[in-house]
Amino acid sequence: MKWLATLLVVAGVAVAAPVVVYLLSLESPHVSDDLAKLQNTVVIPSGVTSARWEIYGTPEYTGGAPAPTDYFTLIAELQPALAPASTSAGAQQDNIAVTREAARPWLSDGFRALMEQNRNARLHLAAHKNCRAYQTTMRTSGRRVQGFLCTDAGRTLLYLDVS
Repeated sequence: MKWLATLLVVAGVAVAAPVVVYLLSLESPHVSDDLAKLQNTVVIPSGVTSARWEIYGTPEYTGGAPAPTDYFTLIAELQPALAPASTSAGAQQDNIAVTREAARPWLSDGFRALMEQNRNARLHLAAHKNCRAYQTTMRTSGRRVQGFLCTDAGRTLLYLDVS
């Protein structure tokens, strides 16, 4: 997208600074290691000491003319692994929809494979002994959101539909 701002300037079209910032923000993923920011975004299980996380839209913008985003997903890899306790109160125990973009490149191999195998489908939680339905709250709005937690190799995957 930097090329678009450069092209507009070279062509003699004035580009306002906010437009350039917006264009640049579209080209880079918003992966964060900021645990405090995650905790200020959504209520997460206690005991987490580190996290890598991202909120992405579906469909994901990959260039060209932007289209409407149907919904947003928060995906996080947390450490240490959380005990695979029972399903959180109020969480649905049936299948959870996994977006086609869920296999994020920064996820550890086991979680990326799980997301790839279930992309654009429903994750059958009963078939995965280390996964469970999970419901929590968005910090700012207080809105309830649902998804799942899975544990593997000392880590926990948190997947939430936050739209």
